[in-house]
Amino acid sequence: MLKMLNKAVGKLQTDLKALDVQYTDKELLKVSLEKLLDQGKKVVEELEVALASVVPQMEKNKNENDVCQAEKKTKADELASIEKEQSETKATLKAESDAWAQEINNLKENLFGYNPICDYVKHNPLTEKLCANQTQNLPKDETSETK
Repeated sequence: MLKMLNKAVGKLQTDLKALDVQYTDKELLKVSLEKLLDQGKKVVEELEVALASVVPQMEKNKNENDVCQAEKKTKADELASIEKEQSETKATLKAESDAWAQEINNLKENLFGYNPICDYVKHNPLTEKLCANQTQNLPKDETSETK
């Protein structure tokens, strides 16, 4: 019976050591978890404080962004209007320029071109001088015919 008791005591001591190790491990785990929980609470508090200061700034930035976007749209509309006006003005100026260039060409043709009146004027030095330009600008066939 003593052997059995010694055996039972040995088993109980082994179980006690195992339970003591388990208890120590659980206590360490509990301490670690409590530390992590405290750190987590501190982080949450810090983030809440930071969030409280960031939210008004975010709202301010959102309002500024909305104002900026509205101004951007207004400026884009103004720019489009100005660009349209500019292109219309360029088109008008080009049309007028083309018309004036055509008028200049027509006047040059009148100035340097053949004028039939030269066939009928009396030949004197002034008319010959004035009509000489007319005959010089004619092709050679016409020049020989008029003289």
